[in-house]
Amino acid sequence: LQLHDGTSSLLQPLLNHSPPRLTRLSLRNCGLNALPDVICTLTHMQILDVSYNKIQSVPANIAHLTKLRELHLNNNVLNTLAASLRFCCDNLETLALHNNKLVAPSVDFRKAQRLQKLFMHGNPSLEYLMELSPCVRLRELSLGSVSVRAQRVCPRTGKALVVNVSPSPDHQLSGTVQQAGRALLGGASAAFGGGGGIGQAQPYFLSFLALIFRRSSCSHPLIAGAVEALSREKSSRDVLLRDAGSMQQLKL
Repeated sequence: LQLHDGTSSLLQPLLNHSPPRLTRLSLRNCGLNALPDVICTLTHMQILDVSYNKIQSVPANIAHLTKLRELHLNNNVLNTLAASLRFCCDNLETLALHNNKLVAPSVDFRKAQRLQKLFMHGNPSLEYLMELSPCVRLRELSLGSVSVRAQRVCPRTGKALVVNVSPSPDHQLSGTVQQAGRALLGGASAAFGGGGGIGQAQPYFLSFLALIFRRSSCSHPLIAGAVEALSREKSSRDVLLRDAGSMQQLKL
């Protein structure tokens, strides 16, 4: 069911005349300020898209949506996430949180073993990345202004063997994020630039490095692969070597 551009008011009448067994629902760009309560009663929901609205928070009763495989909350004004979101993680494969106002998300991903795609870019005030070690199937991540994707995976261990790193689709950084990246990496942004390929996009990697080194996030194979890919470029490697904190995290 798709209700776009201000037609979300039709949702309740539709549910009144049909069994609430919807598995897919899109309410993109409907001007929503909050997630309608009726949505959290749709316990068969597998794909929910409420992107491009004005939603500020996720209600606690989203915990009822235990069959979700895809949850698209991007392009809202979210500044926090409900702790109960962890109950939706058993079957979750895609979680889109990009282009919001998240600061300190406290999502427990211990049940998110099926999560494959996590999009977090475009949250300029984000202070850290959630613990991702339980997400053993994670193959795609966007964070800061960087997109990371596993191109080849070991069939036996699931470890990312080849990782591609590129600027995220929306790579405009706020001054706050740029300053945070420079502060954490010892003001080494001047080392970026020059050369081709990764070197040309390196200013965008500052916020990514700042976030992953803040809480030892580079222990996840996908992120470790991204750091390895970046370290192959001399200017990126110089930044890592200059910062004692970064080197300590790499050793861990």
